[in-house]
Amino acid sequence: MTEGEPTAAKTRVERRRFRRVRVDLPGRLFTPADGKEARCQVCDLSPGGAAIACELTPVEGTQVVLY
Repeated sequence: MTEGEPTAAKTRVERRRFRRVRVDLPGRLFTPADGKEARCQVCDLSPGGAAIACELTPVEGTQVVLY
């Protein structure tokens, strides 16, 4: 690291419980409560969760099915 880099970058610590693995997987996200379905892209995965880019943004706490 160079002297000009921010201190936060030098002290960044991974605090997630599980390590994330980057992936690039197409999929579909379905919300059973309202019957909506949309295309999505799975960006990373771990045993505790996933990062998903989607055309549909469900309300936090909404149950979804990911295909």
